Amino acid sequence: MRFQQPHAPGNTSPGYPPPGRLVDSGGRKLHLHGSGEGTPTVILMAGAGAFSIDWALVQQEVAGTTRVCSYDRAGLGWSDPGPAEETVEETVEDLHLLLRAAGETGPYLLVGASIGGVYNRAYQHGR
Repeated sequence: MRFQQPHAPGNTSPGYPPPGRLVDSGGRKLHLHGSGEGTPTVILMAGAGAFSIDWALVQQEVAGTTRVCSYDRAGLGWSDPGPAEETVEETVEDLHLLLRAAGETGPYLLVGASIGGVYNRAYQHGR
């Protein structure tokens, strides 16, 4: 499925360190911010043009009861750029590779805003 999302330049916050870590995920580094402990691991996916920092207040609250991760899709926030016309399938594969490379374990509870919900549904169907 092709869906073109708007991409902000990588490193949206130059001069500010990422709140999480940059994980090598299939040849590029994606930003993942994990906190809390327990299961399920809640994965927060921002909407179009948004990135992990938009989940800061939610993540802080959820981290009090379980593991929670927010991340920046390719080309957003602190993550390296991806293809100019990134497909849903590529975005889903990025998330899969990122979670594996970062050592995040399931089960996962996927939470998405806006287009993040579309990516979450595709992830669910593809895995």
